[in-house]
Amino acid sequence: TKYYSEEELLKIRQSLNIEKKDLMTISGGASYKFFENNKSEYFEMIKKMLIAKKDLKHVIMSNLNKDQEDIINKIFDDKELKKRLIILPLSPDYEKIFQASDLYIDSFPISSAMTQIDMMRLKVPSVVKINTKNPEWSFHEYMPPKYPYMFEKVEDLLSSIIDLLENKEKRDKIVKSNYEFWLQNWELNAYKNNIDKIINEVIND
Repeated sequence: TKYYSEEELLKIRQSLNIEKKDLMTISGGASYKFFENNKSEYFEMIKKMLIAKKDLKHVIMSNLNKDQEDIINKIFDDKELKKRLIILPLSPDYEKIFQASDLYIDSFPISSAMTQIDMMRLKVPSVVKINTKNPEWSFHEYMPPKYPYMFEKVEDLLSSIIDLLENKEKRDKIVKSNYEFWLQNWELNAYKNNIDKIINEVIND
């Protein structure tokens, strides 16, 4: 994993027209994860988030089709507000863009398990959406037990996002605790050792 310096991350943000004084949130993943029944509760929430935080710009990395773009445009009927929604295609250089953000926001209705693990590794704080309606779309079990920033209700998720954006100390605490969890559970050697332990327990049972 390459960790970029603050100077490098600032240049990445500036290349996206995000100034040093601005806050930056980010989401990413296959486009189908953000839509359901020709609607997007996810983008409805992002709109409310941008209205609440005037100094915020939100980046989404996904390859959207025309129908999905139309849904977004209908939600973001305010052109000035839409300027603060930055849509980028999926890219192999995603790690440096994610590292430049202040907070990762989980995709929903379909969550992104591997991306959440990436955020732990890349030292980016994150919030998680729990899908109780369709549990097979929810991957909150990948997070630390009793992780305090995962929510069933969208309004609770939004409230937590606003709180974290206004509290850098809380974000820094998430980064530290999630990275330690990654080292113990999802880092390659740690994961291998955990699997070996399970196999040995089964064999010797």
